[in-house]
Amino acid sequence: LAEFATAESATGSAGDPLVYDTAAEVLGAIRKAKSTAQRSMRTEVTRLVVRAPQVSLDALALALDDVKDAGRVTGAVELANADDIAVEVELAEPDAA
Repeated sequence: LAEFATAESATGSAGDPLVYDTAAEVLGAIRKAKSTAQRSMRTEVTRLVVRAPQVSLDALALALDDVKDAGRVTGAVELANADDIAVEVELAEPDAA
């Protein structure tokens, strides 16, 4: 099981709460996408696109491995500079049983 970042561990060396806040927002978007699609939280993410101001992208970079582990992101991750935070999530196809 993936360990979830705590506010203390995800704040980086400078103690910047933006790291935790940005990581939590992206992880929340991943979980919402899975919930909206009525999929298990264990569903893998095949593509993650995060558009955000550069300061938020820099903060996310410090916690990206934790976000990928917790969100089960196995595919490509794209980070792009933008005025507002927007997250796009592509989920793996459900197993054909």
